[in-house]
Amino acid sequence: MRRTLPLIACALLLLTFLGACSSKSDAVAGAQKSGKLAPKPFCQAAYNLDEAVATVKDAKRLALLTVVVDRAPADIRPDAELFLTGFQRAHRGEKISAAQRKRYETASNNLERYANNKCALFLQNQPPGGNM
Repeated sequence: MRRTLPLIACALLLLTFLGACSSKSDAVAGAQKSGKLAPKPFCQAAYNLDEAVATVKDAKRLALLTVVVDRAPADIRPDAELFLTGFQRAHRGEKISAAQRKRYETASNNLERYANNKCALFLQNQPPGGNM
């Protein structure tokens, strides 16, 4: 009995790991088939921005964000444009009121949430075997 318990535990761990890996790709494939994903050009632009945001200067972020806005589907385009406007104003050093800042932050959060949900960015970027 003592020898079988570790074997069973290892088998369960292996099955959990394999299940998590396959469920991640199954979730992406299922979302693609059901039409729940955003268009690939938008998703690629969002992914490029997400990957570069911490390592590039404001001018490059502005260029990447502009591509996201250009490729944004109609249902998220107003938020994308509003966020771009706020980013441009901040980049130019313009004074932004607290109310305007809140609107820009809300638009940014909406755009990020949309990209994460409709492009399956979290599913694609998870480490094997689990959630972040």
